[in-house]
Amino acid sequence: MTPQAFGVTPDFVEFIRGLTAETFVEFPKSSMDSEWQMTQWQEVHARLTLKHVPEVNDFRYVLVPKYLDDDQFW
Repeated sequence: MTPQAFGVTPDFVEFIRGLTAETFVEFPKSSMDSEWQMTQWQEVHARLTLKHVPEVNDFRYVLVPKYLDDDQFW
């Protein structure tokens, strides 16, 4: 399967590159579903995102676990 099959398209990569750590910090934790579980498809999508947009790992490092746990980040 290609990255595009998992939603990692050029437009998605451009969008993700526009995010910052502050984008995540400003998103209210109270609006997150505490019962959410990542599916296998979402896990592949997340791994491909890390591979194709290494900047995500940079702000993930800043945020997890100080502001969010890993599940909340994803």
